[in-house]
Amino acid sequence: MRLGKLLGSIDEVLGTPKVDIRSIERLIDQARWAKLYIDFELAFKPYRDVLDADWGTRKFVSETSARQMFEEFRTRLGDVAAETAGHVPLRNLRARVEGVLNVAQQWWGTLAHPS
Repeated sequence: MRLGKLLGSIDEVLGTPKVDIRSIERLIDQARWAKLYIDFELAFKPYRDVLDADWGTRKFVSETSARQMFEEFRTRLGDVAAETAGHVPLRNLRARVEGVLNVAQQWWGTLAHPS
C-alpha cells in the first residue's frame, strides 16, 4: 500500500513552518493513491464497524488546524500492519485518509486562489 509515501508527504508538510503549494499538491496526490489502494483492498467486503467515519467530513479551517489533523493522522498510524489487517481497520483507515485528502485539497484551494 502507498501509506509510506503518504506519511512522507505529511512529514514534509509538518516539517516546514511555511508550506509550499507543491508540497500540498504532493500530499493530495499521495492521499488519492492511498485511498485508491485501500478501495481495491476493500472491494466486495462488508461495510460495518467504521469508527472513524467523521474524518471524511473534516474541513480546512486554518493552517494550524490542518497541521494538527495531519499530526493526529500520523500518530494514530503508529502500527501500519495492524491498521491494514482486515476490512474493519481498512475502512477506518480509508475514512481517515479521506479526511486528510479533503483538508489538503481545501488548503490547496486557499493557496492557489487567495481571496
